Amino acid sequence: MLKPEINRIISVVLFATVVTITLSVGTQRVIANEDVALETEENEEVIDSTAVIVSVPIYNYDIADIVVPTSYAVALNPYELPIKISSDTVSTAQVISQNYGIVNKSTRDKVVTTTLKIEDENAGKIVFAKSKEDVLKADKDTYAVYLAMVPADATGIKINGFDVDKDTSAEVLTSVSMSKSEDNAIALQEGENNISFKLSKAVYGFDGNEGIMLEDADNINADKVPELADLAADNAGVTAFTFDGVMNPKADWSKLSKGVKISVTYKYENATGDEVVADGTGAMVSK
Repeated sequence: MLKPEINRIISVVLFATVVTITLSVGTQRVIANEDVALETEENEEVIDSTAVIVSVPIYNYDIADIVVPTSYAVALNPYELPIKISSDTVSTAQVISQNYGIVNKSTRDKVVTTTLKIEDENAGKIVFAKSKEDVLKADKDTYAVYLAMVPADATGIKINGFDVDKDTSAEVLTSVSMSKSEDNAIALQEGENNISFKLSKAVYGFDGNEGIMLEDADNINADKVPELADLAADNAGVTAFTFDGVMNPKADWSKLSKGVKISVTYKYENATGDEVVADGTGAMVSK
């Protein structure tokens, strides 16, 4: 889990001055949409009041809390053997993977960028194709694989049949249920591949009467930190992705002694509001 970070407030001082005008004798005339004009005698007395100092705080509770998986399980299965991926699910796909969730528990909208670094552990013998068609066109001497990252669609994700909630931990995000947005699959190439997701902010509040009162002189202390109440509505604060693909069925994959290494890292930043989410996905940002 990426640890929460809290930014404290910044206070500014605003000087508000109240001016009282006392007229001994005279006539007041108001002109529409213009300043007030005062006609008085020469001995008119004008008195300025004492300045009132108003301390104007910024309630800047910026809590950053992005929850990502702690482990991953992916395998290449060129000969389509039946592989158990759960107690009641078997897959014969050539690229087998669990589904991995990402959750935003922050006080602000975040863009989470996932970096997938792909390395061939066979001294460059594997060719990473850009499409399934390229793999199927390859000859028997080419170890071609179409390895893709597939984002979740907009229907949300579940864990053991239940919606993700504010108490969801990183450990359970290593295997979630999702529907694939196949049309938005991204072919992974050797080296670094960056995919970004925009996730809406969570809902925060103050427990009971421990919140900040506008009149408080000392309105920030350790007892008044807002608490996570819920995730964003309509699954806007959660997403997931998985790995998929095909391998050249004509190649003799038994001649390779090793497979592929995938390194997964994350970084996040505040969303600007200019991000465009790809159609058919829940959160993946269009490039």
